Amino acid sequence: MDWLTFISKIIEALAWPATLIALLWMVRKELPQIASSLRKLKYKDVELEFGEATKQLAAEVKEVVPQDAPKLDLKIGLATRSDAQERLTTLAGLAPRAAILEAWLLVESAAADAIQRTGLGSAPAVPGPQHLMQRLQKGGLLRPRQLGIFEKLRRLRNEAVHSADANFAQGAVLSYIESAVTMAAYLEELGD
Repeated sequence: MDWLTFISKIIEALAWPATLIALLWMVRKELPQIASSLRKLKYKDVELEFGEATKQLAAEVKEVVPQDAPKLDLKIGLATRSDAQERLTTLAGLAPRAAILEAWLLVESAAADAIQRTGLGSAPAVPGPQHLMQRLQKGGLLRPRQLGIFEKLRRLRNEAVHSADANFAQGAVLSYIESAVTMAAYLEELGD
């Protein structure tokens, strides 16, 4: 083997790892944001699950959405807050995707009710989340960070519904449910 062949073999062997390292170096500042939005990463025999987005959301909800102790058992839809959370927790054990969807529907319903109660107009028969968010923003019912939480709940719900082969960690689903029920209860309080 001559030196040129040896050098070309080394370059050939290092090309893909070097490219990957260069790519990761270029997006290094965005990696935490990318990783927090991932729910599952699978490569060959290595599978990583990320429930970080729901944990961060739960922490943000506790910080941004007021939680009045006297109103903890507020009615959400037809059930009390504790009953709704218990029902969704039970559903999460059986069908995590369904629990996420049901939790989001509580938020959506509470938002539509808040819009109607505060005189910002009547919601359409099937209000879209973007329409609800625009009304909540326009009416000043939610502050910017609360609107961000509403949007994050919507995005996570979309990921759950549209990811066919997604697996959901129980803790991540329960964090989502807690955040959604808290937001729904807060929206139910608005305009009362």
